[in-house]
Amino acid sequence: MEFWQYYRVLRRRKWMFLTVLLLTVGAVMYGYQPPPAGYAATASVKADSPAAVLSVMNSRTVLAETAKGLGTTPAALHGRIVVKEDRDGGLVRVMAIADTPESAEKLANAFVVTGLRVYEGLIRQGATRQREFVQGELRRAQARLDQAEAALARYRARSGAALSPTVAAALDRTLALESARDAALA
Repeated sequence: MEFWQYYRVLRRRKWMFLTVLLLTVGAVMYGYQPPPAGYAATASVKADSPAAVLSVMNSRTVLAETAKGLGTTPAALHGRIVVKEDRDGGLVRVMAIADTPESAEKLANAFVVTGLRVYEGLIRQGATRQREFVQGELRRAQARLDQAEAALARYRARSGAALSPTVAAALDRTLALESARDAALA
C-alpha cells in the first residue's frame, strides 16, 4: 500500500480515531490525581515491640490527642500522617505532610510525642492491673493461712495435745510449702 491509500483509509475513519483519542485523553484526565502540594517530614521511633507501637500510633486516640494539642480537628489531620513499620530496623516511621517544612516537622514530632505518651499510659495501666491482681491474690492467700493457723490453735486448745518438736517442725515446714505454693500460683 502506498501513502495515499493509507491517507484515504484514515480520512474515511477519522471520526473513529478522533473518538478513541478523545476517550483516551478523557480517561487519563479523569484518573490523574496530582500529589498533594506540600512538604513532608519523617520521625522514627525505635521500639522493642514495633507492632504494638504501630497499633497504638494508628489509633484514633493518638490522632485526636495530637489534633487537640495542635488546636485543630482530627479530620484536618486525617490523611496527612502516615505510620509504617520498618521491620528490618525495629523502627516505626511517621511521615507528616504540611504546607511548610516547619509545620510538617512540628506535626510529625507532636504526633510521635503524643503516640509515645499514649503507649506509655497503656503500659502503665496494664502494670497497675497486674500489680493489683497479685496483691489481691496475696491477701487471699494470707487470709487462708490465717484461717488455717486459727483452726490449728483451736484444735490444740480443744484437744490439749502438745505437739512434739519434730511434728511441730514438720507442720511449720508444710505450712511454709503451702504458702510458697500459694505465692507461686498468685
